[in-house]
Amino acid sequence: MAALKDKIKIALDESRMLVLGTQVLLGFQFRSAFEPAFDLLPRSSQYLKMIGLMILLAAICLIMAPGSYHRIVRAGNDAEDVHQFATTMMDVGLIPFLLVFAFDFYTAMGRVIGTTGGLIAGALVGITCLSFWYGFGWFSRSGKAHNHENRTAQRTPLKTKIDQALTEA
Repeated sequence: MAALKDKIKIALDESRMLVLGTQVLLGFQFRSAFEPAFDLLPRSSQYLKMIGLMILLAAICLIMAPGSYHRIVRAGNDAEDVHQFATTMMDVGLIPFLLVFAFDFYTAMGRVIGTTGGLIAGALVGITCLSFWYGFGWFSRSGKAHNHENRTAQRTPLKTKIDQALTEA
């Protein structure tokens, strides 16, 4: 079984990857309002793009929370609750991605194949994301008992704190 410091490092790395992906999607969401075809979209699709932007802004707050929690609550020390908080925030942070993907596929496909086709495409993307991001984990976890480790903080070496701080930044 991996050491706690390694599990926290991996969780922070995963958080960083999600932040980078969210930044790309945020760029697309911000840029979409300036595209010439944006004015040609139905008003409902324009509102969905705006709602998608707000949802992604909330998602980036959720995804960035583990680094702040680790620094502020535990002063950079490793504890099981830091790992649990990080994985929970990333689990919750994927839900906004799912919604925005579904909204964007509806908007794009609705313009090409009509509203009904857009709804079907958006629903299929949402269901696919849901099954891949949550379904496999749920099925693999259903037969296993959860192992609750010691929730007290451990003294973390300075080298590890520096490495984790750079990851969080």
